[in-house]
Amino acid sequence: MGSSETAVREAPKAAPSDESAGVETSLSRGPNRPNTELRLAALAVELMDRTKHHVREVGEEEGLSVAQVDVLRRLRRGPSPMRRLADQMNCEASNLTGLVDRLESRGLVVRQAYPEDRRVKCVALTEDGERLIEELWAAVAKRCDLNRLPGAAKEQLASLLRDALRG
Repeated sequence: MGSSETAVREAPKAAPSDESAGVETSLSRGPNRPNTELRLAALAVELMDRTKHHVREVGEEEGLSVAQVDVLRRLRRGPSPMRRLADQMNCEASNLTGLVDRLESRGLVVRQAYPEDRRVKCVALTEDGERLIEELWAAVAKRCDLNRLPGAAKEQLASLLRDALRG
C-alpha cells in the first residue's frame, strides 16, 4: 500500500460543528473571493440548517414534526386565522388542517371562530400548548450555536439581527 493511500485513509473527518468554518474557508479561497454579503448569506444558511436540526431533535423528543413545532411557535404571538397561518408557513391550507388536527388531538391547540368573521376558523394555543412550546423553545435555545458567544457579543448580535430583520 502506497503512502498516499495511507494518508487518505487516515485523514480526519470534520465534525459537524466545524461545518461553518468550512463554509467560511471555502468561500474565502481563490482569486475571486466573494464579498461580505455572500459570506454572510452562507453563514446565515448554515445557522438556519443547524437551528432547524435542533428544532427537529427537540420536536421528535415530544413526538412532534418540525412543521408542528412551527405552528406552535407562530401561535405564541396569539390566535391566528387558519388562512393567515398557512400563508405565513408557505403551505396549503389543507396541509395546515392536517397539522392542526394532530395538534388538536393532543390538546395543544383549539379551533375557534374568528371574532371579526365567525365563518373564519382561528387557531389558538391551549394552556398545555403554551407550556409545551415554552419548554421546546427553551430546549432549542440551550442547543443554539450562538450560545458559545460571550454575553456582550450575544447582546450585540441580537441587536444587529433585530435591525436586519426590520429592514
